[in-house]
Amino acid sequence: MTGRGVLFACLEAEWLSVRGCKLYASKTIPISALAMSFLLWGPTVWAQSPPVFTSNDMRINPSTILQHAPTIVVDPYYRPNGVGAVYVIYVRNDSTNTDVQFTRSLDGGLSWSPPRTLDSAAGLQGNPHMAVDQDCTADGTLWAVWTDNSSSFGGRRIMVSVSGDRGMTWSSPEGMVDPGSPGPILQRHPHIVAKDNKASVVWSDTRNQSDPTHRDIMMACSSSQPPPPSVPQFDPPFALNDPPLGARPLAVSSIDESLDRVHVAWTESATSGDNILFSSSNTFCQFFPPPPEVVVPTNGIPTRRLNPNLEANGTDVWVAYEDTHWFGTPPTLSGITFQRSADSGATWGQEVLIDPSYDGTFRQFGPTVTLTFPTIDDITVNCVSDLPAPLLPKLYAGWVENRNSVVLSELDFVAASSNDGGNNWSSLSALINDVPKSVRGDSGLVGDIVSNQVWAAWTDFRDGVHQIYVDVGQ
Repeated sequence: MTGRGVLFACLEAEWLSVRGCKLYASKTIPISALAMSFLLWGPTVWAQSPPVFTSNDMRINPSTILQHAPTIVVDPYYRPNGVGAVYVIYVRNDSTNTDVQFTRSLDGGLSWSPPRTLDSAAGLQGNPHMAVDQDCTADGTLWAVWTDNSSSFGGRRIMVSVSGDRGMTWSSPEGMVDPGSPGPILQRHPHIVAKDNKASVVWSDTRNQSDPTHRDIMMACSSSQPPPPSVPQFDPPFALNDPPLGARPLAVSSIDESLDRVHVAWTESATSGDNILFSSSNTFCQFFPPPPEVVVPTNGIPTRRLNPNLEANGTDVWVAYEDTHWFGTPPTLSGITFQRSADSGATWGQEVLIDPSYDGTFRQFGPTVTLTFPTIDDITVNCVSDLPAPLLPKLYAGWVENRNSVVLSELDFVAASSNDGGNNWSSLSALINDVPKSVRGDSGLVGDIVSNQVWAAWTDFRDGVHQIYVDVGQ
């Protein structure tokens, strides 16, 4: 399937695994020659230079109404203007209601489609998350989830909508991920991954807890998906934390997939501090029975470890999180910490403080980690399963911090990169936000695996009202 000098391709090799179809430029390198070059020279490692973002922040759909909580994703399969389509989902607040809205750019962020409201009910919507379906058809399927506290069912529930045409239309009315759940309960922090028209959704849930501040980590999978715009149906959910009763997970923060496996990380409180817990499926949507939790190891110092974010490729899993143990007794302010597993989360490497200039006098929080493949943007391959796996991705980690202000609400968005799997990190980028101290919390990064670009989205207050801004770097 070709067009505009490009070919949609799907690599099932371990080094790209089930990230699905990849889009490459039309220059062709024979598979045999590509494989031989990997075997002869091994992994490629590039210089540890900091990410460079443009000095032209892009404001999405300007409004006088508050907009916040963006999630940004890139569709590497669809490049109508030579760049991957960029999709953003976010929350829009007016005086009486909040809505989940979607917009997209097909020209590298120069223009954005008019916002489309995904929810249909009055009430408070929030916590939106979105995923591009990972498959070899490049059919433009998008999945979106969010929370809804509409009075019709009480509490707060996870809603889902699907688009089969890259966001032009969405299933309506939206569906409920867990329609059989008892009410009223609180379901929050949904995250979603999708592959081959199936999806896994994970969230925090109070159904088994008498104390509403205690939550379990629940997951539901769609065993099959009718063609959009039909509302997807999900199997009954199950708890990932063990045991589900009496556990104290604080939040689910990340979900990713690789090698047809789903990886989940969350924060759980314990007497010795707050730990990062991890679980992984055997195959996509197959957690039966749920595998044992893995406590990502620490150096033994009591600490608060919060808000993990995952990235995965092949058997490599990377996690970034907030960690307070680096300075202070008792620990107070957090620095962004990184760990890597080379065996799908069974064991973990040492903790790495990404920013060596962090001195404990300010707070870094809200990390995201993503990746690109800097050397494959000019390779054409077909769906194959026999490529070797030594190619290292380029990792990016981003977070917000109040280094430049004593006020915790006056934040900046920064990033670092690693070319050796996270063992070493570059110095920090210049501020991603062009106006210093304008960031107000919510932020995220996502890599375009074809172009070696990384996209950033965040909530910004430079205009006197919370708005969504984006930028691109590499």
